[in-house]
Amino acid sequence: MNENKLSKKTRRVYFIDYENVAKAGLKGIEELSKRDTVYIFYSAYSNSLTFHEHESLMNAKAEIVYFEVRTVGKNALDFQLSSFIGYIIGQNEDIICYIISKDNGFANVVNFWRTRGARIQLVPNISLTPKMKPVKRTEVAELLAEADPPFEEEEILFIRDTMRKHMKDLTSTIPTVKNNINSELCKKFGGQRTKIIYNALKPLIK
Repeated sequence: MNENKLSKKTRRVYFIDYENVAKAGLKGIEELSKRDTVYIFYSAYSNSLTFHEHESLMNAKAEIVYFEVRTVGKNALDFQLSSFIGYIIGQNEDIICYIISKDNGFANVVNFWRTRGARIQLVPNISLTPKMKPVKRTEVAELLAEADPPFEEEEILFIRDTMRKHMKDLTSTIPTVKNNINSELCKKFGGQRTKIIYNALKPLIK
């Protein structure tokens, strides 16, 4: 399967290093779907939530699973989270994994599994992971309606298709997806024209 495509069976799995990112790592959890699963690893050093944070978790569509790390010792949570990632990858063929942490030590885990064909990414919060959002021609046309000179119909279709293609790349971060869209549009329209396009279409690229 093309690694950038999300099939009907594909699930997205998020592993939260709550000891490291705390509530900041949960940013964007309300945007997840029923097909997503979130594993929150916490310890005695990070076991508190505000009422607002608890409400956000309760209202999330994704499946939320909590893991309390009771083992005492340096990096105990990291070791258990890393081991569990391996277990989940071994049990599920069609998944995309996101480690939510600012600990660059997890880069070794990401590199290990990528060389073995797994789709896995390290990001500091959920909101930086791409979302599957269909982009319609009418949306693009409406947002570009005030452009001068106006865009032709075939140009609008090219812009729409470019956005769709890159926004399906669920193994990259949002900044990378934005950069890839911008680069391809620059090749077609040049820097000044692309700036007009990009500023107009910001509401669609989240």
